[in-house]
Amino acid sequence: MKVLITNIWLHSYGGTEVYVRDLACALHKHGFHVEVYSPVLGPIAKEIRDEGVHVVDAVEELKEQPDIIHAQHFIPAMEVISVFPDVPVVYFLHDRTHLVDTPPKYSRILKYVAVDYNCLDRLIIDNQIEKEDTEVLFNWVDTSRFKLRNHFSDKPLKALVFSNYATKDNYFQLVREACAEKGIELDGIGIGLKNAIHKPENLLINYDIVFAKAKAAMEALATGAAVVLCDTHGLGGMVTVENIGHFRKYNFGMKTLSRPIDKASVIREIEKYDPVENKRAALEIRKKVAFELSFGQITALYQEVVEMGLQQITILGESDRKILDEYRHLKKILFQDKIEKSKEELCTTDGSREKDALLQQQEKTIRELKGVVRQIKSSRTYRIGYLLLSPLRFIRRLVNAVRKTAHED
Repeated sequence: MKVLITNIWLHSYGGTEVYVRDLACALHKHGFHVEVYSPVLGPIAKEIRDEGVHVVDAVEELKEQPDIIHAQHFIPAMEVISVFPDVPVVYFLHDRTHLVDTPPKYSRILKYVAVDYNCLDRLIIDNQIEKEDTEVLFNWVDTSRFKLRNHFSDKPLKALVFSNYATKDNYFQLVREACAEKGIELDGIGIGLKNAIHKPENLLINYDIVFAKAKAAMEALATGAAVVLCDTHGLGGMVTVENIGHFRKYNFGMKTLSRPIDKASVIREIEKYDPVENKRAALEIRKKVAFELSFGQITALYQEVVEMGLQQITILGESDRKILDEYRHLKKILFQDKIEKSKEELCTTDGSREKDALLQQQEKTIRELKGVVRQIKSSRTYRIGYLLLSPLRFIRRLVNAVRKTAHED
């Protein structure tokens, strides 16, 4: 089976980037033909390439028409759909609120997958996706990498804030103060702290308590650390065997962080530390979230969607045209941010060589945007949608003309 995976960026070690890396490499090892498309590449893209997977930042560089598109994020999903309009798509939603995760409504997206029930609400409630077209497939941990520790400390001595959103100016400082009061040494890793690492499995076993959420929380749990759900959204609390099922239902994420963060609350969670409970929670999470289970579910879903695609007759109409229009709009928004940032950098740069480089980058961005618009307009999906809507446009023009004449009279 030929699988094409999309992601908005592959330049850092965020949740969806790691998700794509692990899945793409596993599919490749199991004999799937895998390609990955992302408009923004970086170190994690190189890791995927080093495993033998074809990774590109331009859709025209894709080598083969896929049997299925594993789509993540609106922009890259619509870029590949505009090139392969008849290929069946399964769309994976990882975030409840982020703009780039906006789920497209396109006729060949045959299944929408949420990584937790909060994301499922975004599909069904916020975007009116039919319930029968949705599914929940929880996130995973590669337990072959995140190994269970041999020793559990009687009391916590070292703690870690494990988050790309932590900075020295936000909740990280509150956690530091709470740990200091309890005599615990605190470290932090993540993009916001300017020290993101690509192999956290080598580090997590050194910490007794980890403050994290989502996939980072699950990875820490799998190593046997006591995990306090905590991030910029708020405080969730210490994970135990009793609450692990509830927290997993919401991916240990945003919806579980329901309490405000303050030093006293963090201290109360630290005081719940129990090495016996830590080991029980670790064994429970390792049993539930092993990558092999998720891999089997995902590949089975691929097969189901491919078979659905073979049975379904493709009928392109107004809804497909609308989604392409939305795609153009969102693409323009994201590119405009890039352009404005380039202008700001240009104004604050003194060296002429640097100014020339930034100006060239800005011009390249504008050319790319124009190229995207041309690509959509030349795609078969766009042309068919435009043709099908021609009678409606003629009627609308006629009605407007009649109204204008009546108004003038």
